[in-house]
Amino acid sequence: MIECALGEGSNFGPDCLVERAETDGKRLLIVRHPTGGFRRFEQTDDGRGMAEVDGADTSIRRIDGEMLELTVAEDRYRFPVRLRGVQSRGMDGSAE
Repeated sequence: MIECALGEGSNFGPDCLVERAETDGKRLLIVRHPTGGFRRFEQTDDGRGMAEVDGADTSIRRIDGEMLELTVAEDRYRFPVRLRGVQSRGMDGSAE
């Protein structure tokens, strides 16, 4: 499950189920909405993290701490990320 905010003015909640799939050599994440809708994203290795697969709407990406927030039309999704070249730090500031 990931946090998502579906529709204009909605708040984030842990409401979207994520499934992994591979099609034609592409690594996909299928995000299922609690209402039955879904969006598909391709996991990329080009620095974007993920890209939309279907539809006319493009995604807007931003990093917020250790989360990648994707906005597509009026829907928003938060995915945990591990940034390349950034060492994770523990609560006391020591490297993990």
